[in-house]
Amino acid sequence: MNYINQLLALFVARNKEYYRDKGSLLWSFILPPMIIAVVALAFSNDDAGLFKVGLVGDSHLPAAWQDASYIDSIIVDDEEKAVERIRHHQLDLLIDNQAGDTPPRYRYNPSSSKAEALQALLRPESDWQAEAISGREIRYIDWVVPGVLAMNLMFSGLYGVGYVIVRYRKNGVLKRLQATPVSPLMFLCAQLLSRLMIMLVTSAL
Repeated sequence: MNYINQLLALFVARNKEYYRDKGSLLWSFILPPMIIAVVALAFSNDDAGLFKVGLVGDSHLPAAWQDASYIDSIIVDDEEKAVERIRHHQLDLLIDNQAGDTPPRYRYNPSSSKAEALQALLRPESDWQAEAISGREIRYIDWVVPGVLAMNLMFSGLYGVGYVIVRYRKNGVLKRLQATPVSPLMFLCAQLLSRLMIMLVTSAL
């Protein structure tokens, strides 16, 4: 029971030290959302005038699109991965008109406005078969948020435990703790538990 009381006392003391430090609160609560917002705004604007069309195997673009500068054709080796890209709006259309395949077909995402525009261009080609593939668009911010949170966890663990202990040593806190019944293991466990709780709360927020 004495060990639990020691651990709890150190845990509470470390938490109070944390939220009384305005610099720590700034790095934990203000900086990560700012990084997410700035990076998302800077890199999430795709070229809205360019269509990405995947070609399965030796498929080719329709004759009317051969010289179109607004269409970027991509040769697809793995058809399953290409279907996933259609699902997540990373490809606008997937064309499969290889030799021997009749009739030719294409796959599209019905929630994609670019796919809708390409379909309108294909309507004169009445022999095409269409296959709808549903899925949600993966935005740039969907990649940024997990990365920034992981980076925040990493730096919080490094500076919240390692750097704090180094600071305690320079300030003579560790020498004072040696005069108490607290063991080094108990002290380190309290530091780790405190930082773990703080990281979970800040990441959830």
